[in-house]
Amino acid sequence: MKLMSNIPEHIIQWNLEDKCYDRKDYEGVVKLREAFCLKYPEDFDAALRLADAYVDNGQFDHALELLTELHEVEPYALDVANVIVTCLLSLDRDIRTYPWIKKPHVFYIDDDMANWCYNLIDKMGRAVDSIDLYIRLEDAGCARFYEDEMLEYLRGDDRFVIKKDYMETYIEWVDIVN
Repeated sequence: MKLMSNIPEHIIQWNLEDKCYDRKDYEGVVKLREAFCLKYPEDFDAALRLADAYVDNGQFDHALELLTELHEVEPYALDVANVIVTCLLSLDRDIRTYPWIKKPHVFYIDDDMANWCYNLIDKMGRAVDSIDLYIRLEDAGCARFYEDEMLEYLRGDDRFVIKKDYMETYIEWVDIVN
């Protein structure tokens, strides 16, 4: 194992986790991440990854307990808020009753999301590629959908024009009708 001595510990950890995920061994991921957190108890990101593993393993209450501690430390961390929202919804709990220090805006596929997109594009004064639009939306709150679902909803809204970029096969430009 002499070759492995030069590889940083977190890279080895990720490789082991990937193997567990490939086998859908979520309990294995939880055990690996719990051990890592015991070794590095002050590592905020490791604790968040552990909460994610609890969610993947269906341990929503356990995840929520850890996430509440993380939220108290970093109330503006949207990555923490996203997992909290996932837990609450998985437990059929109302996200409005959670004791938020900084309550995130939760976006669903609805007119609120479309209005937010419209206002952003209007303010920018130019078309935005769909990936950038989705990332900006995620930076503003918790998106409960994927980019392709956002695009599909915006296609049905007459205020938007969506065009494919023929130079790039995966980019679509979102603009508003003037």
